[in-house]
Amino acid sequence: MIDTNTIPPLSALREEMAACIKCAACMPVCPTYREEHRESRGPRGRLALAVGLLEGRLRGDEGAVAPISSCIDCRACVPACPRHIPLAEVFYAAKGELAHQGSAGWPVRLLAATTRHILVKRSMAALLPLGRMALSFYHGIADGSPVARFFPFFRNGKKRNLPDIVKQPMTDAWAEVVTPAGEVKGRVAFFPGCVINFTGTDIGHATVRALSKLGVEVVIPRDAPCCGIPLLSLGDRAAAREVARDVINRYGGLEVDWVVTACASCGTTLRDTYPTLVPGEESRGFAARVLDVAEFITHHTDYRERAGHLDVNVTYHDPCHLVRGMGVTEEPREILRRVAGDGFKEMAEADTCCGFGGLFSALHYDLSLKVGANKAGNVADSGADLVATGCPGCQMQMHDTLSRAGVNARVVHTVELLDRALEGENVSPNVSRLVSLTEHFM
Repeated sequence: MIDTNTIPPLSALREEMAACIKCAACMPVCPTYREEHRESRGPRGRLALAVGLLEGRLRGDEGAVAPISSCIDCRACVPACPRHIPLAEVFYAAKGELAHQGSAGWPVRLLAATTRHILVKRSMAALLPLGRMALSFYHGIADGSPVARFFPFFRNGKKRNLPDIVKQPMTDAWAEVVTPAGEVKGRVAFFPGCVINFTGTDIGHATVRALSKLGVEVVIPRDAPCCGIPLLSLGDRAAAREVARDVINRYGGLEVDWVVTACASCGTTLRDTYPTLVPGEESRGFAARVLDVAEFITHHTDYRERAGHLDVNVTYHDPCHLVRGMGVTEEPREILRRVAGDGFKEMAEADTCCGFGGLFSALHYDLSLKVGANKAGNVADSGADLVATGCPGCQMQMHDTLSRAGVNARVVHTVELLDRALEGENVSPNVSRLVSLTEHFM
């Protein structure tokens, strides 16, 4: 059972919640409401359920669990609200209340307990062999096999596209301090997060290489922890606070100019969530030094003078946590315009959710596919061969939804393209050397 003293009670947000004027401005921007057209699958409905939980008129096992857990945390509703209600905080608090009540079914409770143990004890690296074995079995089963239909994410004759798990964490492949060959023009710590450290390692390697080529010394602490956002999604704020304190203790004392992330969700959690999760000057000071990699490169390096041109047609997908959590929109586009020139193509609704949302896509996979299908259509309409983004979770989700939609565009991280451009290499999506950027998602 979660300690109630460490959960921010909904009562702390009572005044803000009461400010809702039921105007519905939040509803049309909500990706789940746009698909379901049900009040309970939109912010206004979720807010009403949260008020019911606050006032004791409703328990989670009376129909609140599925609607509240179906919030992707895309934060599109936050800027849409004319009364400036902190809806993201309200829904996190509601998830915490539901977790305290034990309202979710046993599979979710088991997931929460397992996630708490793995992330708080930092035992993920020890579980790599087991994870590799499970995914090897998963990838070895063909979509047409009778066994495949028993997998939890098997839909319309296809398994979910899942990335491989690496043999060793990305951080173990580098020295703890990577010093560039020439003049050192800055010093940063790289916070990879779980996905980049254990599955999307190409992103991590590209980040370190690109920064090093730009004269930046990179500190890469061993045994890198999780940022804690999966725990927040499960309502376990107490465990998330433990993880946050560990991150602040380990990274906050490093003698670096900035802490750089290449994962939008990690960046938002470290910069936006930590100051409220762990109040205090130390937390605020740490958060103020967190930058997304595209943000750091555009404002603190001379990449414009050093990057070559890539012969690619590329569009860009704004991760929800990057555009609305960190406020980073133009920096990735500036990089892409610099390296691709006229090959950069803006897609329609670039800042709408892809449907991933971390654990949302595991707990509500069918709904995540509906949301993702819209993004796949916009990618197809752009005519681009590549989709650049700033979140490894978005990459994983879009690889799955693009494949299901029959769209052949590959999904890469913006920093991977920049890394190639800094080599002066002419990269085309039609040649085999580009496969190394995304083959672990295929």
